[in-house]
Amino acid sequence: MAIKTPKEYLESLNDGRVVYFEGRKYHDVTKHPALRLALYRCVVDYVIAQDPKYKDLLIEMDDTGEPYHFALKPPESAADLLRRREHEKTATRIIGGTAPGAKHVGADALQAISAISRLMDKKIGTSYTERVESFRKELKKIDGAIAGGMTDVKGDRSLRPSKQKQHKDFYVRIVDRSNDGIVVNGALAHISHAPFANYIIVLPCRAMQEEDKDYAVSFAISPAEKGIKQIVPKLHHFVEDDYFENPIAARMAGTDSIITFDNVFVPNERVFLSGEWEFAGRMAYMFANFHRQSADAYKVAFLETFVGAAFLMAEYNGLAKDRIIRDKLAWLLFYAETTEALGRAAAEHPVTDPVSGYIYPDPMMSNCSKFFYADNYHQALKLVQDIAGGIVATIPSVNDYRNPETYPDLEKYLAGKEGLPTEHRIRAIKLVVDLSGVWEQVLTIHAEGSLAAQKLSFVQLADVERYRAAAKRLAGIHDGTSHPLFSELINYPQKIKEILR
Repeated sequence: MAIKTPKEYLESLNDGRVVYFEGRKYHDVTKHPALRLALYRCVVDYVIAQDPKYKDLLIEMDDTGEPYHFALKPPESAADLLRRREHEKTATRIIGGTAPGAKHVGADALQAISAISRLMDKKIGTSYTERVESFRKELKKIDGAIAGGMTDVKGDRSLRPSKQKQHKDFYVRIVDRSNDGIVVNGALAHISHAPFANYIIVLPCRAMQEEDKDYAVSFAISPAEKGIKQIVPKLHHFVEDDYFENPIAARMAGTDSIITFDNVFVPNERVFLSGEWEFAGRMAYMFANFHRQSADAYKVAFLETFVGAAFLMAEYNGLAKDRIIRDKLAWLLFYAETTEALGRAAAEHPVTDPVSGYIYPDPMMSNCSKFFYADNYHQALKLVQDIAGGIVATIPSVNDYRNPETYPDLEKYLAGKEGLPTEHRIRAIKLVVDLSGVWEQVLTIHAEGSLAAQKLSFVQLADVERYRAAAKRLAGIHDGTSHPLFSELINYPQKIKEILR
């Protein structure tokens, strides 16, 4: 077992994988400057793992004393879940505010297949746990970069996977089986870090019925396998190295891809669900339990920059003490701190699955954190833009600020509060411009589960009987039902009256 160096990680990607970007095919994703910038978000994981000051955060030891990356460890306590949050937040702070790391989504997928494989083995007598743990051992050995692939392209959303009309491959499905493995077709979309992964863990994205059993499939596969093609979306805001003009866009680029599977063979040892349709939904929900936590963590780190930009602009505009502005800043602080509190609560109060024994973040709190963040994001962005002012939309190019002919005018007229450098105000404005991009706005709504998915989770996860029991108790409704929390309460105020007679 070993911890890869950044160079070793880059070398591991030159394996003949097929990646299309802006109309051209690439086998080496480290060559194109835009792809390379996107790759940085994964490389950072290998860089900080080499740094001694992050050793306690990122490095774990196996039973023989060999080191491996902590993200590959099954969670055993609230402390493990909190440590995972700190890993996410630290890497996010380093790269500048968005989902980082070569194991960001893949680790969540690994935990999901681990939990559900144990559940299946105990309930229906399968032997998937042995396969999952063998795969985990391989990941530790190679310090593998892993992507999680569970967003099928879906086609007509009103139709189930097996009922699609145009073709049957809108969801990844098994098209053939043999003694050695399975063959799959289909396509996934929005798969983060997949162009730069050593393995992609594919999971079902929804619950299935028996008629959909061929779509109840989970497996791990190398992106270099025959029949796999990736198409990376256009990077609309790619600006190489100009951190003044684009403080965020020049530091990172999107890493998502559409992945197509054309008669791809998967050996049995890498198959973790193969037609057991009753467990497809459980696997999807378990992935969400872990992935919501990842979102909770990196979004909090992003909000540090987001809210900080509002405070900077209030200061540079000379309005830091204005009552109306301070009210907006107070709301932004409430927004950031509540997101942190809900996400942390999910890790501090984990749930233990009664059958598999697997530990995962409290799903109600984790969904609350993600929903609270996403549902309020556009309101928060409006406040940041309001505080910054209209100059966010009309700020001249940094090239004009650097031009000796226009520099004196911009230095003079773009100044803000006395005593604060004009350049600092321009840099803060450019940051708000980057923060206002459509990519982050759409990502907020749809990444790590849509708002609709979180609302559905609220209803499914809630102890509704507790709420009903509370209302029935005060309303005096006695219908023969009971709830342990309320049935054990003293009869108030009757009990008090009896004591005080």
